[in-house]
Amino acid sequence: MTPRSREGQTAPRYKWESHGAIVVASTLSSANEHTRLLVCRHIHELIQEFTLHLKVQSTPLDEADLQLVRQLAAACTVGSLLDGDRFEGQLKEMRGKGRLLRGLVVMLDPGKYERVHFEGEANQQAIYGYSVDDGLCLLLNYDAPPVRHEVSHMLGVAAHCPNAACVMHYKCPRPGRFCDSCKMTLIDLWH
Repeated sequence: MTPRSREGQTAPRYKWESHGAIVVASTLSSANEHTRLLVCRHIHELIQEFTLHLKVQSTPLDEADLQLVRQLAAACTVGSLLDGDRFEGQLKEMRGKGRLLRGLVVMLDPGKYERVHFEGEANQQAIYGYSVDDGLCLLLNYDAPPVRHEVSHMLGVAAHCPNAACVMHYKCPRPGRFCDSCKMTLIDLWH
């Protein structure tokens, strides 16, 4: 993948893709393993659609890493909001210590969180999730279109699409297809 920068970013982008896998961590109860596997499938289908040199790990995180993810979420929670910027910063610290190195998709409890808060949210609110190309995707909705949308942000598609039929539109419309422009953006980033 070619390096790129986000607007206003000064630090180099973390190259999570060099670790070759995306892991899906659920902060939900263990009874929701079926839902976690469904999210894994949505990501796998996206990877296959664009023939990306990535894989999604279908096995759950080990208990120590899962506990770390839960601690990060708890430390970044204020009322019914999760602070996405703070989570990203703390994840960078953990990665500096050799922890959670792969692309990380975190399934948050939509019953606990109203949305993910982030700097600059006045223009748009993260009601489906929040993702950055440093290998972090925080999900509040597990349906295919929002998962495809948020993981595509993690893959480097920075902007929302003005095409209301494209999955990269801020409303994440069904059936979750990409417009030609967003397809080309993703292909250009990864091929």
